[in-house]
Amino acid sequence: MLALALLRPVAQLRPGLLTLATALVALALAGAVRLLPRRAGAGPRLGALVVVAGAAQVAALLAVVLGAVGVGRALPPWQGVAAGPDLSWAWQVPIAVAVTAVALAALLPRAAWPATAAVAAALAVLSAGGVGPVPWAVVPTADLVVGAALLLAAVVAGRRSWAVLVPAGAGAVLVGHALLAGLADPAGEAAVLGAVVLVGTAVAARAAGPAPPDGGSPGPRWPSRCWPYRPGWPSRSSPPGPSPGGGRGPPWPPSR
Repeated sequence: MLALALLRPVAQLRPGLLTLATALVALALAGAVRLLPRRAGAGPRLGALVVVAGAAQVAALLAVVLGAVGVGRALPPWQGVAAGPDLSWAWQVPIAVAVTAVALAALLPRAAWPATAAVAAALAVLSAGGVGPVPWAVVPTADLVVGAALLLAAVVAGRRSWAVLVPAGAGAVLVGHALLAGLADPAGEAAVLGAVVLVGTAVAARAAGPAPPDGGSPGPRWPSRCWPYRPGWPSRSSPPGPSPGGGRGPPWPPSR
């Protein structure tokens, strides 16, 4: 109710700024909840999270609409870039996406921050194609740069499934958007396809990791609990050979 009360004067006096005002109210509400003492309980945080999530969904929906507008400028294929509609409110969308992402990060656990940042970056770049008379080359270039960064971040994110899927999905969406935006010109689409090949090669090389120095496989790793130390036994890194006493040592690795 407090958020609606704050937004009502903006809707009546300056309806063109309602998108940005909604994001700013969500950020202010999240900041106020963060300042409350712990004894206030989880109720205020939960209520603020509902409001901020609603504002984030509105900003995300508008970003998707602007992304579709950017693709529409390149259609029909090979016919050049159309002017596109003049949307006076479009400049607010990337800012609203960033502000609501900060508000969500203030309420969510620290472990959710990378996923929130990845989605916010993808939506902000996706909406850039519909913000005013943006040059055509800026849209696929920004998509490919940010998409490549998100895909590389997914490779090095770790073993948690959500930490890999969220940036990977966001990066794939941006790469697909770049391919669609490149349909305006055959030469431009060829350049975008070449850049996609380079991005895919870089991501695959980073995912494969460095090769072993001798060119072979790293070999098996024996768990420490299966390799207790005994006098006269070889170390993990040494091949089987004579024991210090002159005879043959135990089997390598030792059988239990």
